[in-house]
Amino acid sequence: MSLPHSLRWTICAAIALVCASAVRGILAAPQPQALTIDASKFASAAELERDVDAICSGGLRMPGGKLHKQKVAWFEGQLKAIPGVTLSSHEYGLTSWEPLEGQTLEQAGGLRVDGASLDIASAIAYSKPTGAKGVTAPLVFLPSGTPITADNAAGKVVVRDIDYSNVLPYGVVLVPSYSNTGDFTSVLLKSYKRPATAPQLLADMLAAGTAGAAGVVTAYDVPRSYMRSAFTPHDGTMYRVPGVFVGVDEGATLKAAARRGASATLRVEAQVYRTTTRNLYATLPGQSPETVVYVTHTDGVSYVQENGGAALLALLRYFAALPLSQRGRTLQFAFNSGHLHLSREGTDFFSRTVADGLASNNVTLVVPVEHMATREVEQVARAGGQPGSELRYTGKGEAMLWCVGPMRAVVGAVQAAVARRRLDRTIVTRGAGLPNPAVVPMYTSFAGLGSYFHTRLVPTTALISGPWTLWAPSWGKGAVDFARMRAQTLALGDVYFGVAGAAKADIDAGYAAYRRQRDAGTPQFELFVPPESAP
Repeated sequence: MSLPHSLRWTICAAIALVCASAVRGILAAPQPQALTIDASKFASAAELERDVDAICSGGLRMPGGKLHKQKVAWFEGQLKAIPGVTLSSHEYGLTSWEPLEGQTLEQAGGLRVDGASLDIASAIAYSKPTGAKGVTAPLVFLPSGTPITADNAAGKVVVRDIDYSNVLPYGVVLVPSYSNTGDFTSVLLKSYKRPATAPQLLADMLAAGTAGAAGVVTAYDVPRSYMRSAFTPHDGTMYRVPGVFVGVDEGATLKAAARRGASATLRVEAQVYRTTTRNLYATLPGQSPETVVYVTHTDGVSYVQENGGAALLALLRYFAALPLSQRGRTLQFAFNSGHLHLSREGTDFFSRTVADGLASNNVTLVVPVEHMATREVEQVARAGGQPGSELRYTGKGEAMLWCVGPMRAVVGAVQAAVARRRLDRTIVTRGAGLPNPAVVPMYTSFAGLGSYFHTRLVPTTALISGPWTLWAPSWGKGAVDFARMRAQTLALGDVYFGVAGAAKADIDAGYAAYRRQRDAGTPQFELFVPPESAP
């Protein structure tokens, strides 16, 4: 029997509340008194903001590009200045795609319909460059869910609405949780809807290339002003068709033009070239060779994507200032590249190395960190019955997922840190999605960098958010709450101390069980790694 959506949502919300309340004090391991980060000696919110400015200013930091190389050099200089740190790096090659020098993603694309210019939000990342003249072809509007085929798209510019096919109510998001901060009750039946819940773009671009389309135009359901120079997708696949994003109003204009049989000229100007990029690894010795690894990435597009490097620098500086007697385990900080180029993702490479040597490399716990302290933005109705929605700050923090694998001691340490630092809108959870008991691990996504380690059965806990502002640099520094960032960073550091009393074998026990299941024949989930060139 198929239940109505509203009833299913209510059931899911009830399950979420039961799950969240049941795990409090049951799944968490008892935590003895332990050291914590001394907040009076830790970086201030202003100091974090200073480093985020240094990391995220200047525009698009494409892996291997000129600006990104400058940022990596800046990180390297900061790390070299920290006493006691051993620095190493891993250099690798990739094919870079980025706008022409001095141009933004908005300037990299263009549209003309019936000879008149039409504003765009952004060129679609990794779409095929056309040169200054562009390509001209008839428009066709294909509604979401309609396959893009040679029969309906060959030789045409395909217009497509953004499709939020992965939208979930908060109640469902909460189902896998161990616990949460108690400030989600009012939104349990509301939808968590973000650009990250619209995954069809990769499939559309691949299908359009296979179908012989002349180009793709994807229309957001919000005005273009909110998404200017938005960067997506970040698969790192060089597509066979050019593409641009437009806002909801321009989308309506294009759909009307398609109905009357109009043509459009679509332009994408970008440079594609071979280059290299680097992961940086900073190691700080502890009394034991057992190692806790904090991970983030250095490439990015906005003040959200990626600000985690500032938190890791603050933690490393703090830990380095402590006497060795207060650092039980060795610490490693990985500042990886290639997250904007998933086909050559530096964390993918690093996680494979960690997983392959897990029996001998002393890695005890991996802590990936992304998109910290973001401010919540939600859609609201536009005035005057205009199509689509406006975007507005709500005055709240964006929901944070703090994913924790099957590690009782780590769950307890994370929950204690969340409570101690009074974090808001934080879900301590088994994963970003519902379980799949047919594979290991049962929860197959940590929503970001953490997935690489978790699905390779490395003990992992990862902090991440996915706001509207993630890929949209036009929101600027205002998208980040730096006092909130400081609290989250303190909590991340507290976890290091919180698991100090847990044996490595105990932390690893749940993942070791997964590895035994895999060895006995249960399939191990494999993350999709996109190709660097479209088929």
